[in-house]
Amino acid sequence: MIYGSPRAGKTASLHHLPEHRADNRHRISYIQFAMLNRNNVVRFISEELGLTPLRSLSAGFKQLQRQIKDIQPVNPVSIFDEV
Repeated sequence: MIYGSPRAGKTASLHHLPEHRADNRHRISYIQFAMLNRNNVVRFISEELGLTPLRSLSAGFKQLQRQIKDIQPVNPVSIFDEV
């Protein structure tokens, strides 16, 4: 978790992280959000991993688990930025 005073550069730093960790072991996605509910969090992560989001939260979560297992040794990293 990164926190600090307004205009300290937190969001700018987060935008640079994927560029500096771009390697074959990590798949980094940046998700800008403002108070997403859990269904939308699963939907955004699914889309970032190239999946078609499912309507059911439990089915979507299972789909994500399978995808994460299937893409190993690549580790997905999701960065959520509340702006």
